[in-house]
Amino acid sequence: MPASSLFLFLSQLVLTSTLSVSAPPLNLLPDLVTTPPVTMNQLALIQSRPPLDLLPSLQQAENEDPLNSPHPVPWNWIMKTQQEYSEQGRSGLRYYRSPALLSPDGKYAAYSRIEMRAEPDLYASKALSVMFLENIQTGELQVIRAKSPIALYLEETGENSEEMAGVISLLMPVSWSEDGDRLLARQFEGAFSTSDVSDYAVVWNKETQESKTLGVNAETTNTDDADASILLGWSHTQPDQVLFRSASLGEETESIFSVGLNGQTMLASDEEAVIYGQSINRSWTGVQALR
Repeated sequence: MPASSLFLFLSQLVLTSTLSVSAPPLNLLPDLVTTPPVTMNQLALIQSRPPLDLLPSLQQAENEDPLNSPHPVPWNWIMKTQQEYSEQGRSGLRYYRSPALLSPDGKYAAYSRIEMRAEPDLYASKALSVMFLENIQTGELQVIRAKSPIALYLEETGENSEEMAGVISLLMPVSWSEDGDRLLARQFEGAFSTSDVSDYAVVWNKETQESKTLGVNAETTNTDDADASILLGWSHTQPDQVLFRSASLGEETESIFSVGLNGQTMLASDEEAVIYGQSINRSWTGVQALR
């Protein structure tokens, strides 16, 4: 497995990226499922640690998350898809569409299309995503991109590169800010058949139409590079900061860190996270296609 190519970059990045394309507007306003504000209590990519349990029971919920995130990726769907193609001994492509997250002013909606490129062997499969931000009034779409280590390496080498076999790079919306001027998304990335997985935060600014990628800085927090970071949401007391929970996989001890939009990381032991937005379940939510 040429997965070592995934682990050549360990530095944190705070950069911007956005891309506009045109598309007809979606009828997103009916059938809203309101999600009120709620509270809820980086991994250096090293292959030597024990692997995660990558094939959970098929009886588990669809949103089983390998990091036990409060904003889960559809991990059980990914593993079901992998198991089916492994049993058939062939390659295949499937899509999954997340619910849309409506902004407080009702003018924007964010959602992700997840792509599972399954191979007979798990270490060769890929789980990728594209996150869209739609201006409901104009129908304009933006593609929001993460600038985290694996996302950048994917951009450099290409999704079809053999070097990216086993890659996981999933970006999904988590929360709007209370006034709707910023969007927070979870970038979950790592590699199959390893325990090298962690979160980054992507923050899109409505005024600048740009996004920043943020992560816990291990150097300034005296944390182990092997600790996994889990994105929680916005800080309840500092609304311009995001909160992460950081812990070593398999260990009970954990810490809460706040990360500012400038990338500054600080310990936040008594903080709580909040999220805002309306989740919209439409007919296209869920599994999209079989190949």
